[in-house]
Amino acid sequence: MEQRYRTFLTLENLINPEQVTILLDLATKGYFQDGTQTATGAAAAVKKNLQLDPNDMQTQQQVEQTVFQALVQRPEVQALHLQAIYPPILSIYEPGMTYGWHTDSPQMAIPQRQVQVRTDLAMTLFLADPASYKGGELEVHGPEGLLKYKLAPGNAVLYPASALHRVVPVAE
Repeated sequence: MEQRYRTFLTLENLINPEQVTILLDLATKGYFQDGTQTATGAAAAVKKNLQLDPNDMQTQQQVEQTVFQALVQRPEVQALHLQAIYPPILSIYEPGMTYGWHTDSPQMAIPQRQVQVRTDLAMTLFLADPASYKGGELEVHGPEGLLKYKLAPGNAVLYPASALHRVVPVAE
């Protein structure tokens, strides 16, 4: 069942278990870099994770194909009439890593494409079993207060990119 919090939308089973496996496999094969490479302003100071290097085009294209294919099939996403979707960023959080309180930039440049995209909405797609790690919750300040997400693999949450949010430090 999807939960609606005014401007928040939980998408259960956005991707299926096979697609989760594909993305997890890509995470083991891709080239990752320090996440601060894609952060700007104050966000760079609080970002401590690893992200798929945008120059790893083969892996990035497979990630995009898997996620975009799932997104365009969802009526809830279709209803948003999005003009553009920023390519998904595959991130890894190891013990001790976090992404402190921040808001996303209102516009982001798409690597390798020389295009700027408005980023009114953010989406976090969960890939790991919540029981397999401690910490790592997505926390978002919303109209209803602090919302916490640690969803099952394949589930995602959409929220305003301008909302103050963070990834709690991963303990293990």
